[in-house]
Amino acid sequence: MHNSSNSSGFDIGLAAIRRFYFYIVALISLTAALFAIDGLLDILSDAWLNSAGVGVGAIGYRRDIIARNGSILLVASAVFLLHWTYIQQRLNDATERHAALRKLFLYGGLAVAIGFAAVQGGRLLSGAAFLALGGPENRSDILSGGWLHLLLMSGVGLGLSFFLQRTLLADGDYGRETTRAGTVRRLFQTILGLAGLIGLIFGSAQALRIVWEILLNLTDPGLNIGWSQGQLSGGLTAAIIGGLILRLNERRWQATIRANQSEAGTALRRFFLYFAVVLSALAVLAPAAFLLREALLILFFGEDGGTLGDLLRRMGEPLSFIPAGLISWFWYQRTLVREAEAYGVSREAFIIRRVYHYAVAAVALALLWFGLVEILSAGLDVLFTRSGSAVGRFWIRPLVTGLSLLAVSVPVWTQHWRTVQQAARQDDAAGHAERTSLPRRLYLYGVALAGAVLILVNLSQVFYRLFQLLLDVTGVGFFTFEGVNELARGLVALALWLAHVMAIRADGRSEERYRLNNQAASEPEQPEHAAAPLPHPPAERRILEERIAALEKELSAARGQLAEMTRVKNA
Repeated sequence: MHNSSNSSGFDIGLAAIRRFYFYIVALISLTAALFAIDGLLDILSDAWLNSAGVGVGAIGYRRDIIARNGSILLVASAVFLLHWTYIQQRLNDATERHAALRKLFLYGGLAVAIGFAAVQGGRLLSGAAFLALGGPENRSDILSGGWLHLLLMSGVGLGLSFFLQRTLLADGDYGRETTRAGTVRRLFQTILGLAGLIGLIFGSAQALRIVWEILLNLTDPGLNIGWSQGQLSGGLTAAIIGGLILRLNERRWQATIRANQSEAGTALRRFFLYFAVVLSALAVLAPAAFLLREALLILFFGEDGGTLGDLLRRMGEPLSFIPAGLISWFWYQRTLVREAEAYGVSREAFIIRRVYHYAVAAVALALLWFGLVEILSAGLDVLFTRSGSAVGRFWIRPLVTGLSLLAVSVPVWTQHWRTVQQAARQDDAAGHAERTSLPRRLYLYGVALAGAVLILVNLSQVFYRLFQLLLDVTGVGFFTFEGVNELARGLVALALWLAHVMAIRADGRSEERYRLNNQAASEPEQPEHAAAPLPHPPAERRILEERIAALEKELSAARGQLAEMTRVKNA
């Protein structure tokens, strides 16, 4: 029996090694073949449609490229087909069909194919939009054979994507994969969805910024001819392709959730939604902080914002991120709430939500620290170094920067910290789980550690300068620019360190109460007669003495009877 078990485990190990070899080699050879096809289509399209006036050197260069890519395509195709044929012949085994390494190959190949289709198709669409928007033909990337190469390569990418998707569906477990195979699919969908969201936000921002500059006549005349058309067509293309990828990926994921409701509560699904919320929120809050900073400088501190054109040009970039960021923020926040209400919150989803709250709180706290340091540095600078003089208006920009950071970080940190604190203050099992969770421990002790290091580094420098001043070291000033910044960083770090150390101590006291309450609840109840009061000590003694006398009398009588019985027997 023991030998059989060992043999089975050895077979499983060999199967994993075999799969790893075949699928990795197949993926590498498939990718190499795609790059070779791309290079061949590029050079052949150019040779076919742009052959006029080609010199001898160019012909030799083309032949060298064709030979190199042709040889790679020949060898890579042969290697791929050899390994793929062997792989497909083993699909009668259910474990082979549903293996995680098979899914890794299929989704990895699908990612490569989609990448080629998106990049080359995007170049084709961008080039067409560039010409449609009036861009000069001599700056176009798709004329003179480029369009044919991009069109054919997009078709190759889409065709391979269709083939791999059909293969995944033919395996029979799409959307119902177990263990690591399901993780591979969700990881692919998470990366694909986030890539689409990034393309949508940044592409739309680029396009809106160019539209803003064109409408307000803010384009720089010194730029190259066709620059605006190129930027606008590139932004529109990125937004369209990113939105298309995002939409198709979400539709397929929603179809999987409808067929298998437990999919909605998986860790990677919730990670994707929370990450999309954070990314969308950053696309709104970061530009909002910049706009607030500009408004404070101009409206309240009388700073010169330059000409109206300069001001509008600076506003165009942050404003362009807000529309797509705001829409996606609202959409994914609503999706989170809707899926939680419809499908409940699984253990994995609850863990991801907890990690999300502490991660966002940590980032917001870092921004809060920077903002407070800037404000305190500006205040100390006015009080002790510049005295508010005209040359001392250097403090205005740090002050405004700090206020802008606080305007963004304080609401975010307060909301997320309050959420986790409400759970941690409970005296029940839920509060105990929150207080002892790894994300909370990492957050609290991480902040305490960072605060302690900042206190050590900055306040030691402050006392160093103070001792130099007390010892009358020449050429040393306490309230210098560096000294003021070190004091501000140390004091803010001390305040945040104390706040989080108090939170750690509060967790400890809550845990002590929870332990005592559980200990009291687990002690068995005493029987009712044990609670009755004992008799008065003298009365108890008298009762015991009378009982002992009675027992001794009975014992004497019994001994007499035994002696009588012995005498009669002997007689």
